[in-house]
Amino acid sequence: MGGTVVETTKILLSPSETELAKELGEDAITSVVPEQRGADIVIFSKNAGFFFQRKGVPGDFISSIEDGRMARATSLLSKQAGFNRLILEGKFKYWPDGKLFISRKVRSRWSEAQIIGILFDIEFVKGIPLTWTSDIEDTARYLRRLVVWAERSTHTGLYTRPSVKGAWGVPTIEDVQLWLLQGFQGVGVQTASSIVEHFGRVPLSWSCTFNELCEVKGLSHKRAEKMWETLPGKVMPSGSEDIASNLNTLRGKLRGKNG
Repeated sequence: MGGTVVETTKILLSPSETELAKELGEDAITSVVPEQRGADIVIFSKNAGFFFQRKGVPGDFISSIEDGRMARATSLLSKQAGFNRLILEGKFKYWPDGKLFISRKVRSRWSEAQIIGILFDIEFVKGIPLTWTSDIEDTARYLRRLVVWAERSTHTGLYTRPSVKGAWGVPTIEDVQLWLLQGFQGVGVQTASSIVEHFGRVPLSWSCTFNELCEVKGLSHKRAEKMWETLPGKVMPSGSEDIASNLNTLRGKLRGKNG
């Protein structure tokens, strides 16, 4: 069910997690380690440890509060040197009077305000974030994806600038120049446009030759040419024609600019 996770990281499950063990199959092993950490699930990757309590909503969640298991588990969980989470499977439902819905024949004494208060206590007092899944299969998918993510050597998705986009699809040299200038703090679209208009280009230049740029590992000759066109340099690519310049002139005329 789902893909096989990276073998160097295994999901450790409490002996009580028999249903989840069936869902995860060979991707998980049963261990006493989770219960020692106040968890049902533990993942040790090469970069960090992840500790989870898993509670079905509403039944297991409510019973764990009433018998004290939740208090004990969250206290242990909050002390772990790693990332901890409470996984909640399902969704709380309420009667019109605000009482928790268990089933059509079972009416809970717990109110919506009380449940929300407990969740706030767990998240903001105990410092344990909440993760919601729809069912046990969804939980298994979440854990598998986490293992794959945790195995990556770097996580830079939120630190990478979106790629440059042109008004007509393929970005022009001017589009790239404007995008490049906006990488400087405090430089927006209007300021970048004013800089390019004033200097006729980005007022920066390469401090290396084109051939030296091409020597960079993983940088193709074609990509190097595109980069070289963006900033002025001392040595132009050998044998290349200034096609980009002609295209920019034509685009400028289409926009009503002369020259």
